[in-house]
Amino acid sequence: MPVGSVVQWGLATFGSGRQLEGLIGPFESPAAAEGHARERCYGDWTVAPMLCVTTPEGVAVL
Repeated sequence: MPVGSVVQWGLATFGSGRQLEGLIGPFESPAAAEGHARERCYGDWTVAPMLCVTTPEGVAVL
């Protein structure tokens, strides 16, 4: 199993009452995710690291 990881970033968008509307990504950096949100004029959003689960062989499952 490889040691270390590459962080990918995601964007969560929220609707009224701050209910989750969507998850978008991956992005290579928080700035790229933020730029995407600003370009599309999302009203309420947050950037966070994404979780990628892999098998011991390195195959992404999530």
